[in-house]
This record gives sequence, C-alpha cells and structure tokens, in this order.
Amino acid sequence: MARLLLILVVGLVIYWLLRRAISGARSASAGGAAGAAARVNRSDPMLQCAYCGVHIPAAEAVRGGDGRTFCCSGHEQSAFHAGTQ
Repeated sequence: MARLLLILVVGLVIYWLLRRAISGARSASAGGAAGAAARVNRSDPMLQCAYCGVHIPAAEAVRGGDGRTFCCSGHEQSAFHAGTQ
C-alpha cells in the first residue's frame, strides 16, 4: 500500500513538472501580441486621427503640417488633398 502511494505521488509530481514546463514554453513562444501590448507605455497619451477618428498612442501619430494628428501618412495625405480641391 505504501509503495502504491509513493508511485502515485511521484507520478503526480512528474505530471505537474511537465505541465509547468509546457506552459512556460507556450507563453515564451506566444510573445508576439502579448509582448507588443506589454511594451506600450501606459503613460503615453492617446490622440485622435483628424481624418477617421481612430485613437492612437501619441508616439505613433503622424503630425500634419497644420498641427493636426493622423493615424497614418495615407490619412494625412487624404486630408491634405481633400483640403486643396
């Protein structure tokens, strides 16, 4: 009976160690989106695109010549061309 309990405890410890190793490998390899989200500076203010209204971090915003902010250079150019027609 004691031998059976010992085998059961050893089996559970091995199972626990394997699950821990596998979950650690998964979290390390899945660092894509989660890693990018972790790198975002939480104190960076969010700015609204003057063309489409999407909010983006100030560090990623494209500044227009007139001081407005845009989410991408395409929206900056679209707003510029819309204003010159």
